[in-house]
Amino acid sequence: MKRLFGTSGIRGVFGQEVTPELATSVGLALGTQIKTGKVLIGRDPRTTSLALENAIVSGLESTGVHALRAGLIPTPVLAFSTRALGCDAGVMITASHNPPEYNGIKLWSKSSMAFPRRAEEKIESAIETKKFRRVDWRKVGHSLKINVINGYIHEVKKFVRINKKFNIVLDCGNGANSVVSPLILKEYSKKLKCLFCDPDGAFPNRKPEPVKENLKELIKEVKKQQADLGVAHDGDGDRIALIDEKGEFVDKDKLLALLAKNEIKKGSKVIVPVDTSKLVEDVVKENGGKVLMCRVGDVAVAEKLISQKGRFGGEPSGCFIFPEFSFCPDGILSSLKILELMSKTGKKLSELVEELPNYYTVRKVIKCKNSEKEKLVEKYSKKLKRIEGIRKIIQVDGTRVDFKDAWALVRASGTEPKIRITVEARNRTRANGILKELLEHS
Repeated sequence: MKRLFGTSGIRGVFGQEVTPELATSVGLALGTQIKTGKVLIGRDPRTTSLALENAIVSGLESTGVHALRAGLIPTPVLAFSTRALGCDAGVMITASHNPPEYNGIKLWSKSSMAFPRRAEEKIESAIETKKFRRVDWRKVGHSLKINVINGYIHEVKKFVRINKKFNIVLDCGNGANSVVSPLILKEYSKKLKCLFCDPDGAFPNRKPEPVKENLKELIKEVKKQQADLGVAHDGDGDRIALIDEKGEFVDKDKLLALLAKNEIKKGSKVIVPVDTSKLVEDVVKENGGKVLMCRVGDVAVAEKLISQKGRFGGEPSGCFIFPEFSFCPDGILSSLKILELMSKTGKKLSELVEELPNYYTVRKVIKCKNSEKEKLVEKYSKKLKRIEGIRKIIQVDGTRVDFKDAWALVRASGTEPKIRITVEARNRTRANGILKELLEHS
């Protein structure tokens, strides 16, 4: 069976890996699985998203399934609304943080969680065998345009307690959150400065991924406005990055730790993937909680949140899940939760960050063909296992090796043609030493 889905749905360059023909097949396969009912569909602002939406809707309607078209919305709004409206499934057209020539398709269950692997396999099997349900012309499904943004805004505001207003700079990166985040954050702002908050699928002002090197304008504006914080989103709104009041980028492991600290109660379980910093475990333990590890990917985090009845989950990529609200990573809600923490403690963002333990992390990305990823992971895993002082080996996703004073991970990217190596230790020398040993004679 040909695998179409990666860690975050189907994703690739439009016209090559992702085509309208494939999108039609996904619609047919999904409709065949549902048989009757309704599917909510949304899209990010990429120039190719509407074409893919039309193709998927065509496939769905051909099976007798009705399509609710929500138009341009962020992924967390799509996932939340799929459950809120009682839809049988949700479809988001997005390539998230990938460059503008990419696009993709991510499927969501009625519970607001992304499709797990077993559900994706059924879609892949139907596409491969072309065993699609077809209905008579009198039973073809129909489309309905629908506004879900107002309902989401109403509900997300009920989920936070923010008792003061802040000076905020918001950078939507011309992504899907441009149509939601400004509307919400203005209610908690004494002053809100928006950067790149008009949707544009070419992403003309910065790359969609909210990493430090892409946020120079936001950092500059936070300093200029003397803001309390800067908020940045990716292309579809499930990720977040923050700049503190000093203009410093907040490390996403530390952001994960802060959000966990805000959520947990004694005995709470926090779910994180194997590439998460030890500092998160330190903070969770200190506050009476327990960390459980899973594969990388929001689906894996969501599945374990459900099976373990976890209170909070997240990834160091900037994806954070609040299961009482939704099982989808939500960059909008995450920004509000940080405001809630600042409001509750009366502390500046930099002060909250300074209270956290410090570890030193180095990361190496090795680009390769998708067909070579498995072989490369095996090669570096063997080298990793030969390093002295191993205390524990975890092979939930790739290979993670824990030492007394450090850990290292080798795994394949689920969305791009590359493998990732992560090493963390208490100091720079130890982390760089492990990485150097791993890369020597490679």
